[in-house]
This record gives sequence, C-alpha cells and structure tokens, in this order.
Amino acid sequence: MGKFTKFFLAFVFSISVGFIHAQSANDSVPAAMPVEAPTTAQPIDTPVAKPVEQPTAAEPIAQPVEQPATDKKAADTSKVKGKDSQNQLEFMKPDMESKNYNFYQRKSVSTPLMPRYDLDSAVYQKGKKKEKQQQSYLKKQYAFPAKPKDQWELGVNFGVALLSGNVKPYINIKGLVQNIGAGFTVRKAIGYTLSLRFGYDFMMMTGRNWQPDANLEFNQALHGADDPRVNYWNNPNLLSSRTKDTINMNKLFFYNYRTYVHEAHLEAVINLGNISYHHERNMVNFYLVAGVSTFFYTTYMDALDRNGQVYDFSPVYKLYLDNTGNGNVNSR
Repeated sequence: MGKFTKFFLAFVFSISVGFIHAQSANDSVPAAMPVEAPTTAQPIDTPVAKPVEQPTAAEPIAQPVEQPATDKKAADTSKVKGKDSQNQLEFMKPDMESKNYNFYQRKSVSTPLMPRYDLDSAVYQKGKKKEKQQQSYLKKQYAFPAKPKDQWELGVNFGVALLSGNVKPYINIKGLVQNIGAGFTVRKAIGYTLSLRFGYDFMMMTGRNWQPDANLEFNQALHGADDPRVNYWNNPNLLSSRTKDTINMNKLFFYNYRTYVHEAHLEAVINLGNISYHHERNMVNFYLVAGVSTFFYTTYMDALDRNGQVYDFSPVYKLYLDNTGNGNVNSR
C-alpha cells in the first residue's frame, strides 16, 4: 500500500428524486340508448374526454454534502515547539495530520507517545508473514497486528574511572586525565520485556599516596625479589649520607600505581514497565539486570626513575613532615 497511514473516509451522497405516477383516467363513453324521436330533432350531448395533464418527474434536488472538518493544527507540523528528543516528528507525521487518534489529542492526554499498530508500512512489520498478518488485521480479518521487529540498541560511555583501595586515586585536575574510562554496549531485544546486552569497557586508573609507608617487611617486590634494582629495604643508596635531605629512606616508600583494565559482560535486561494497558508509554522504567562479567587488568608501580635507579623520596618526605606534620605535600 506504500503509505504510513491509511484511513478511508466513506461519504454517502444521497439524492432524493420524487416520481409522481400519473394514472390516466379510463373514462368511457356510454352507449346510445333508444330514444323516442321527437318532433324536433334535439342534439344529444355526449361526454367529451378532457385532456389530462401528465405530471412531470421532479427534478433532482442537490443536497449540500458536509465535508469533514480539517484540523488545521494537526496538519501544521512546522509549528511544533520544543526539542524532538524522541524523534517523533519523523515517524508520527501521519498521526499529526490524522483526524482519528490525532497526535496532538493523544499528547494532551499522556506522553510519551509511540507508533500505532494499525499501519501497513511500518519498517518494523516487514516480511512476507508479517505483512500478511498486518493486512488481515487492517481488513478486520485477524484480531492481532503483526509483531514489531525486535530492535537493536547501541550505547557508548565515557567518564572518570576511579579505583578505591589503600592507595588514594590521583584526582586533581591533572589526575583526571589519568583516570578515564570508555566503553560501548550492544543490546538486542528478544521480546517485549527481555533483551540481551553485551558491553566492553576500558579503564585507566592512577593512584598516589602522599604519606610514606614503612610496612615493607612482607612486600618482597620492594625487597628486590622480582627485580634486584627495586630495593627499598636495605639499599645503600638510600642511606642518609646519600640522600638529598640527609634522611635515611630505607624501609620507606610512597606507594603509587597505574592500572589498565579490560572488562566485558553479557547481561539479561528485564524491563518491568514495558507492558502497559492504560497509556502508550511510561516516562520512567525500572529494569532488572543479571549476567556474567570478566575482566583483565595489568598494574604497574613507579619504583625506578628514568635511569633505572630507586627514587630518592627524601624531599617528598620532608614536605610531608613540614615541621608541623600537616602533610601539605599534596598541594605542592
């Protein structure tokens, strides 16, 4: 049929024509009776058939036909105010021009709106089987419209990623660039309430402690067990005689980290408010989400300078002490 909306408005035009049936008079002339001949001949009156006027057929009387009122407001789609955040102007223009179930009349009752099922050109009802069912529904030969096509949904996300732990996230202005996350989701509807959603996220997170940690006894990585150069336990280069501020920095370390995370998940999403019998759509929906997730991460710690030597943290430690112990190192 090729149109988004199709309504047939039937007009019945009646013309009343009056016909007058003319019935001609069946007058007969009486037979002549024997009459005695008078002495003087008298004329005999005989009935004369009078012409009867045949009535003419009444001319058809043209009756004015009322044209359906056109809703000027409904036809004027160019004056729609406000943002079309749900893209309704594109898909519901026929409803704006319709007299029955008009877009504006429905909108005055409840929002948001949704496309109607009594259409024969909706893209979500394509397919030989669905078109046959939809045509039968439109012709009132089948009670149910064709099921809409299950839709796909693509989502993207971007923002700040923070890791909560023993080492504080680095969240000043510069640190925001070092704590970022981004990802995407792909969602496929299965029915009216259930859908599947796959997602992937990448995160880079950075943290620094501005307070020294002296509990290195059980951290074998800082004893040089994995790399002999990373020795903050008994390193001669960290003795007070070799540090800038003449402080023995053995058994002291300022923890930090940089973590890269790759996360993927597959979820079942149940829409609790998608089926409604009293209005077209809900303004707010609630979902139940359950699924499985996996992630891979790699964590790095900055323990060596560009020359491959341990850091001399004595200036940082001195700032931390700051004579009063207030620890203003973070502000510097």
